[in-house]
This record gives sequence, structure tokens and C-alpha cells, in this order.
Amino acid sequence: MRLREKSLVRGCICEQTLANVIGISGTLNDITERKRREQHLSTEHSTTRVLAEYSTLSVATPKILEPISESLGWDVGELWRVDASANVLRRSDRSYARR
Repeated sequence: MRLREKSLVRGCICEQTLANVIGISGTLNDITERKRREQHLSTEHSTTRVLAEYSTLSVATPKILEPISESLGWDVGELWRVDASANVLRRSDRSYARR
């Protein structure tokens, strides 16, 4: 899920009668950063739960990549590992964003 700008709006209309509006009062708060922090914290917790639940990284990786990719707005998330014997990086897993 890609996080877009979020706003929290609160307001009221002040009326003397139903036909006579004498004022409008309200506030608008940008809560984009708060929502982003909440989303990252949720991703961190789900990653921790998966790592605690599975005994090997190879089993846990697909379950970790998806929420991380979604939280950061990535279309694709990949895990690369070092193959020390060949002295190269090899992709060990890939996750695509759900749309």
C-alpha cells in the first residue's frame, strides 16, 4: 500500500437559524508523517513476528519481503545473498506488490 498524503479535518458550522450561517470553524492537520511512522512500526512488528515464528531465513523471507515492500511502496522487493564460493551476489527471493 503506497502511503499518500493524509489529513485530519475537524470542523463545525455555526448557525443562528437553518438558513443563516454566521461562521465556519475548523482545523486541518497533516498526519502524513504520523501515518507513515505507524505503517513502518506495523511492518517492523510483522517482520519480528515472522522471524520468531520460522526457524530458517529461507522460509521466513517471502513472508517478510511482502509487508516491507508494501510499506515502502516498492513494486518489487528482493533479497540478495553473498555466494562466497563464487564471490558473487545471488538473488534468493523476490516479492511483487499486490495491486
